[in-house]
Amino acid sequence: MRQVYEQVDSIAEDYLEKISETILAAGIEVETMIEHGTPAQTIIDLAQQKECDLIILGSHGETNAEQWRIGSVANKVLKARSLTSIMLITTKE
Repeated sequence: MRQVYEQVDSIAEDYLEKISETILAAGIEVETMIEHGTPAQTIIDLAQQKECDLIILGSHGETNAEQWRIGSVANKVLKARSLTSIMLITTKE
């Protein structure tokens, strides 16, 4: 199981590095990290620990019925009443 986590972390690190290069090129400061845990709560806790000004979340723009059925991370973060401001960006493919 440890090898699986290491492989997944490696893939995630590569992905985040590519994205952060684009953000840095636009002159925006960015910090990437990989955390393990319950996604919504981990996002909220980390934002508070790092004293972030804004949490930006991406969502596929699913309908309310689909969110209720599958439990969207973005939906859970929004409902958690975080002390940090939240921006939700929806995308439809």
